[in-house]
Amino acid sequence: MLGIAGALHKTTVIFPEGAALAFGVFVLVIPGWTVSRWRLMVVLPIAALYGVGLAYLSIPFALEMIAGISGVLILLHFIRSMLAPSISATLIPIVFHIHSWFYPATVIGVSIAITLIGSMLARTAPQAPTPSLLSLRRSVSVKFWIISVVWILIVTTLHLPKVMLAPPLFVSTYEIAGVNTSFKLQLSRATIFGVLGFLGVALLAIASSDEIAGLATFTIGLVYMAIARRYHPPILSIALLALIAGPTVDWKFGLCLAIGSLGLYFLNSVFELSTKQIKFFQRNGSSVS
Repeated sequence: MLGIAGALHKTTVIFPEGAALAFGVFVLVIPGWTVSRWRLMVVLPIAALYGVGLAYLSIPFALEMIAGISGVLILLHFIRSMLAPSISATLIPIVFHIHSWFYPATVIGVSIAITLIGSMLARTAPQAPTPSLLSLRRSVSVKFWIISVVWILIVTTLHLPKVMLAPPLFVSTYEIAGVNTSFKLQLSRATIFGVLGFLGVALLAIASSDEIAGLATFTIGLVYMAIARRYHPPILSIALLALIAGPTVDWKFGLCLAIGSLGLYFLNSVFELSTKQIKFFQRNGSSVS
C-alpha cells in the first residue's frame, strides 16, 4: 500500500485501517472481524463509499460526522457485522477531506486481499456471527453513538483541532465500549497514540520519503505492542495517520490524538458510571416498593 502510494504520488491510496484490519484478522483473530468472509469483503468498501459520498456534500462538518457515525452503525446492524474498522473507513474521507475515488478503490482491494489470505490461512469462516456476539454489539452501538455524538459536538462547538476526531480513535472507543478497561490501560493507549502521532510527523520531516517515514512509525507501533504485550489494532492505524493528514500537520498532531482519545475514553467511563447509578436506583426503588 505504501509502495503504491509512492509510485502514484497519491496519499489517497493509503488506508491506515487496513494495517489494523490485517493485524486483527491474521494475528489476533478477533471473532467479530473474522467470523464471516463475505462481510469482511464487502462491509468496509460500502463504508468507504458512503464516507466519500458524505465528503462531497456541502453540509456542516459536525453533521457530516454524525451522519457518518450513524450510517455506519446502521450498516453494521443490518448486515449483522461487527467490523469496527468500517467506522474508520467511513470517517477518514470526512475528517481529512478525501474526495478521490482512489480511496474506496484501495479499501476494496485491501478487503479482498485480507479476505482471500485469511481464507487460505484458515483465519476466517463462512458462517454468520453468533447471536451472543450480535447481542453484545447491539447493546454497545447505542452507547457508542451517544459518546461519539457528544464528543463531536464538543470538538466542533469549541473549534478544537479536527484531528481530535481522528477515525482510529472512534474504532478504539468502539472496541472498549463493551468491555471493562482500567484507567491505566486507557492512559497507556492515549500515550502511545500521542507518541506515534508525534513520531509520524517528526519522521515525515526528516525521512527521505513519506513511505519510509510511514513504515518506520508502523514498525515502532508493532515493536511497542510486542514488548508491552498490549495488542490493540488502532495503534497501527495511528502510526500511518500522519501520511494522510496533509502537509499542515505539526508537533501538536500527537498531542491532539492523545487528548482526543482521552476525551472519548472519559465519556465512555461517564456513561458506564451513569448506567450503574441508574441500575442501582432502579433496584433500590423496586426493593422499597
